[in-house]
Amino acid sequence: MIRAMGKMTALLALLLLFGVTETAAQRRGGGMGGGRGGGGGGFDGEKMREMRTKMEALRTCPVDMMWAALSFEIEMTEEQRVQVAATMKDAWRQRHDVFAFSQEHDAWNEGGKRMRDLKKKTDQRVKAVLEKDQWKAYEKALKKSQKAVRQEVPGF
Repeated sequence: MIRAMGKMTALLALLLLFGVTETAAQRRGGGMGGGRGGGGGGFDGEKMREMRTKMEALRTCPVDMMWAALSFEIEMTEEQRVQVAATMKDAWRQRHDVFAFSQEHDAWNEGGKRMRDLKKKTDQRVKAVLEKDQWKAYEKALKKSQKAVRQEVPGF
């Protein structure tokens, strides 16, 4: 029993030592991470942050998902459908413009702010057209879709 505990302690110490050594190597730019010019194919934290900022900006106003929820989940009159379609078409165009601006100027934080404003304005316009129960059903359907996407795509 004591002998087994000694072997287990030695094994844990060895694993701990290897973990500390590997972490130190990664910080120096060696190992699997590469990082700051330590070789190709490694993890680039700056690129990951940039990609995450872009994804957050884009998911702030998911016009395609909003339109799908409205089209397939909500019963609307023809008049409502025409008004909502015009609103979503305008939001799609504006979203494209914000994306192009953000890409051109590498201004994804500003793009995220503009996307939030666009989402707010679009929601106000859609809410003005829908009945209260339709709006609640739309919000529920949109949240359900967003939750499904988050489960499929980690970090979304």
